[in-house]
Amino acid sequence: MNIYTIYDMKANAYLTPFFLPTDGMATRTFSDCANDPKHQFGAHPEDYILWKIGTYDDAVGVITPLENHEALGKAVEYVDPNAPHQIDIQES
Repeated sequence: MNIYTIYDMKANAYLTPFFLPTDGMATRTFSDCANDPKHQFGAHPEDYILWKIGTYDDAVGVITPLENHEALGKAVEYVDPNAPHQIDIQES
């Protein structure tokens, strides 16, 4: 398993790490959040960066940090301008 985290540039902090088998699964999850205006990543996509920070071997219970963390992109780079977004319209 790979270990990922999201860096919040406004808070100047990393969010709780999460584990997924592949970079593709991590970027898909990040993209889904970036395209959801109700999610914090979608509300402020310019503030968040996805990072790969290590690996976890579940057979022996060992976490191995990457020597150099790998940036997988900012949320704003994953926003699909053609995706339908939910817009709250209040009736008068």
